[in-house]
Amino acid sequence: ASAEMEKREKPLPQLFETDSELTYQVKSGDYLGKIAKKYGISVRKIKQWNGLKSDKLSVGQRLVLYPKKPDFTRDKAVAGSKTKTYTVKAGDTLQDIAKKFPGISVQNIKDWNNISGDNLKAGTKLKMCNC
Repeated sequence: ASAEMEKREKPLPQLFETDSELTYQVKSGDYLGKIAKKYGISVRKIKQWNGLKSDKLSVGQRLVLYPKKPDFTRDKAVAGSKTKTYTVKAGDTLQDIAKKFPGISVQNIKDWNNISGDNLKAGTKLKMCNC
């Protein structure tokens, strides 16, 4: 029976190879979406792997991550080097703009553009990526 158990347990390391496990220390300004994007994984997976109930992080907190193939993050960095911008139109709100870009939140836009309030000026160019 123990040989049978051993056979069943062998495929698991192929899914989560120990050399692909990464411990990430949260820095000031980090949030789950930013970390997830950086490593090509979902926020849901980060929360699942670390038993997180909320999206709140603390500076210095350690997160266990299983990034996609190392090539993925390098390719993504090269592909994402073209800055995506959005020019604010009269009447735009951060909520309206965020809705136009799937996967981008109001908080992302604020963080990437050093915006503290909710007021926008028409003609302002906003970065729509963490680049």
